[in-house]
Amino acid sequence: MDLNEIIKEEHVDGVEFLNTDHLITLVVVVPKSLETEWNTHYEIIGEDIAGFSSPDWTNQQENLGNPASEQHGNAIDRCARRGSPVVPGSSVKILEDSDACLNTVTILKGQYEAGFYEEDPHTGDKTFQKGVYTDYVQKFVQKCKENRFTARHFMFNPEAATNLLRAENSARKEVQKLNIQLMQWCRTQYSTVVVGWMHLRVIRTFVESVLKYGLPPFYLTVICEVEKRQNSQFFAALRKVYDDADTMQFLTAKDDGDKNKAEEEEYCSFVYDTFNPQD
Repeated sequence: MDLNEIIKEEHVDGVEFLNTDHLITLVVVVPKSLETEWNTHYEIIGEDIAGFSSPDWTNQQENLGNPASEQHGNAIDRCARRGSPVVPGSSVKILEDSDACLNTVTILKGQYEAGFYEEDPHTGDKTFQKGVYTDYVQKFVQKCKENRFTARHFMFNPEAATNLLRAENSARKEVQKLNIQLMQWCRTQYSTVVVGWMHLRVIRTFVESVLKYGLPPFYLTVICEVEKRQNSQFFAALRKVYDDADTMQFLTAKDDGDKNKAEEEEYCSFVYDTFNPQD
């Protein structure tokens, strides 16, 4: 679901959504049953993601800023001390219902590892190699998922909400238009479909009659309208009129002479097919 459909301008009034080089604001869906847990623990979610180590100058202040010192560049492990990328105190509830609430939270986007100079063994020239970038956002989203929270990218755009409403109204009108066209087409084609269906039923009845009675075709075909609750009485009356011992013995005969009673009951001396346009 697009969050612009549910988040309105009044919900984000006074809320700052950041998307800078270093910070980004996410929207987190928090179930009502976990709201207390979010409020008390959101600042430590992903506490193994961000690296916060830096040179310790307390005992060597004379080397502060000295390029020759080993307290800089790739000589320092920036991930020796880790923590959560969440900016403390950045969670703001913007919307809630009976099932969940929406909170904004600001986190660090990521971190570059220290770069280094690589020396060409042939010329001796040094080329600076940019450090590898570590993305914190996707890792934080995964940590939220593990804690049963859903973090999503979102940047409020009033025009997007208006465009969504306009597109929804346009789609609804288009559906109504297509529905009217479909109903008109169905009414026009219904009779054609029923006539074709009836032809198929008649052909089936003719073929089964030839297979049962043989050639030349000399039999009577009729159409009977019977209420559904009277089906059993209707077939009982037909069997009483047309079924006789000699005919049934001929129709149910098999080469091996073995047929159980349940199979015999499926045979009758007339051919029939059912047709109900309302089914």
